[in-house]
Amino acid sequence: GSAGHVASSHPAVGACPAVPGPGSCSAFRPGPATPGRGKIGPGRLYPGNAYVDVVAAQVFDQLPPASPVEGDRRWARVRSLPFGAAWTVRFAARRHRRLVVDGFALVPVAAGGGGDDAAFVAAFSAWAGRVGVSEVIIWAGGSWAFSPAQNPFAFAFLRGVSAGRPPPLDGAGLGRAKGSAGTPRS
Repeated sequence: GSAGHVASSHPAVGACPAVPGPGSCSAFRPGPATPGRGKIGPGRLYPGNAYVDVVAAQVFDQLPPASPVEGDRRWARVRSLPFGAAWTVRFAARRHRRLVVDGFALVPVAAGGGGDDAAFVAAFSAWAGRVGVSEVIIWAGGSWAFSPAQNPFAFAFLRGVSAGRPPPLDGAGLGRAKGSAGTPRS
């Protein structure tokens, strides 16, 4: 059961502070919802504040196939998934733990994602700032890699934000790429 899992995790996560070097810490990342009889919610698997430095969430813009929404509305749906980003914010706050996003990706349309969607990135970025996310690790491998070649619109948006000049998200220019060969505005 959950008590056995929690007890067995204590030696492993308790060893983290003994690892030499800066930045050694332990993270707790709740998994996605697994509804159904006999499933254990992630909160019951938490080993305790003595063993956890940060609470982490993964954010992938992937929704069930019957969810054809885009941009900020898509982010609102992803954020609200069971045991997703919104749940993780509340969980971390109740335990007074730092919140990180240890995996962020724009999932290709062919894999059930929103594709190159700068509005999704803008909505996520605004949320992350508002709730105090301390770090975001962007997915950089495989077909979900975040890159200028694969995500020109979203990448241009982030480039503008980092330069202090976020481009407009007007849906006609910088926004979601739908297979067009258009060039994002900077």
